[in-house]
Amino acid sequence: MTSGGFVFFVENGESDSTYSRSFIDTTRAQNAGFNYEGDDLDGDGRPECFLGSLFFGGLVNVAVYETIGDNDYEVSLWIEIKGIGALKRGLVTGDVDGDGKDELVVHLGGVVLILKPMSDDDYKLMWMKAFTNEIGVRLFDVNEDGIKDLIIAQQRFEKLGSFSEIYSFKKPVNVGYLPYTRNITMELYPNPIVSVGNIIIIADKSSHESSLDIYTLTGCHVKTLYLGSLEKGYNSILWTINSMQPGVYFLRLQAGSKMITKKVIHVH
Repeated sequence: MTSGGFVFFVENGESDSTYSRSFIDTTRAQNAGFNYEGDDLDGDGRPECFLGSLFFGGLVNVAVYETIGDNDYEVSLWIEIKGIGALKRGLVTGDVDGDGKDELVVHLGGVVLILKPMSDDDYKLMWMKAFTNEIGVRLFDVNEDGIKDLIIAQQRFEKLGSFSEIYSFKKPVNVGYLPYTRNITMELYPNPIVSVGNIIIIADKSSHESSLDIYTLTGCHVKTLYLGSLEKGYNSILWTINSMQPGVYFLRLQAGSKMITKKVIHVH
């Protein structure tokens, strides 16, 4: 747990109902609201503890603590994930590709990332997917093939209720490469939006001439949210709404010859 710039490790005392503090350290991880204990994912003989935190501006950090002795730990790796600020977030580990080694699965708001340990204190992005709705992730071998499947529960914003999708590993992918089904995708989280939203754009190639605009239902231009280049892979644009009336709008992304339009609902 964390408090006031410190991280604390606690363990069971002499009885089941007592606990004692076994380790304390200063940390730059603030608002560390999601933690998970690993089991030596990188194969260096030292079990890990993953401490996730949210920073201002949507920066998410994951501090990887490893055991170096009895009640003694050190930060072996600091993972930064830029542009995905989310109230609902979590970490879980499991073998999702059937190679006999666990991967680190991070879910942040409407985005899932799978990080694969490559060697001692080295992780690479294996897979990422953005969803329209807020999500929660659990791992379970649904089809009993010995490989953990991703059960992704989604909460609908446009109507009451929720639903789940199951993602199973099908074939190997090159680590660090995202297997896109389209040239470019765009999602807004949350939608409906009240005052601040995160626009997630995933592109399979960079685009030097890109624009992101907001329009009314009648096609009137309201504002240009972004004008510039898009990087290959993950892009995030923070949208703060000022002086816009509640209602239905459209986001239009123009990236080279590719155009995507997304309906947005603005509520109080």
